[in-house]
Amino acid sequence: MGFDKTAMGQVVQLIRKRGKIGEDAFSEQNAIVELYLSAYEGRGTRPAGGSRCHRAHRPQPVLPWRKRPRLAR
Repeated sequence: MGFDKTAMGQVVQLIRKRGKIGEDAFSEQNAIVELYLSAYEGRGTRPAGGSRCHRAHRPQPVLPWRKRPRLAR
């Protein structure tokens, strides 16, 4: 079994880019990409003061023994 040609090409691209723009700029770009990706996937950190549970925003289910309010006709 050999290496994946596409993956190896991406590794070479990253190595060349890191050498071209410098280690600090490369690390900063990667950190920003990881931050955006984690926010998109919903695993990011909450901003200050955002300690409420994400479940608090979901509507409560209507339980079978509770009657639903009737709508006016």
